[in-house]
Amino acid sequence: LQSVVACRSVKDFSDPALDLIERTYTESFPEVERRDFSLVRNLVRDESRFIVYALSKEDRYVGFITGWLFLEVEMPTDEMSKRRIGFYERLGFKLDNQVYHQPPYREGGEWLEMRLMTYGDVDLEHSFELVKNCLHKNVYGVKDGLTR
Repeated sequence: LQSVVACRSVKDFSDPALDLIERTYTESFPEVERRDFSLVRNLVRDESRFIVYALSKEDRYVGFITGWLFLEVEMPTDEMSKRRIGFYERLGFKLDNQVYHQPPYREGGEWLEMRLMTYGDVDLEHSFELVKNCLHKNVYGVKDGLTR
């Protein structure tokens, strides 16, 4: 029998799972694709639209998912990015093929070409610009008219 990956919502700023998540986050993603983890902790505490799930298998921590009801994922250009996208797809997310640019997390950083993933009946074909502008404004603090 295959064991099931369980998702547990992390809503408490002081949850010890955040220490495990921070280590995985900093080891798994390049600096340009991640914010300082103290900001992630603040989002857990202050922003109800931001979600964090600790993933476990047989009661052992195995990973995490964060999102703003949408996932931003790197381009599927190498084995690791393809595996990560495949993991999200197995959880029920769908990859959208429209070009999405993630604003930089740090002053002077570059915008990154990425893709969005959605869960459920979200139709990005008709709402892509709205979703993109909402993410840029609410997640990254990009002023109106300055998005890509």
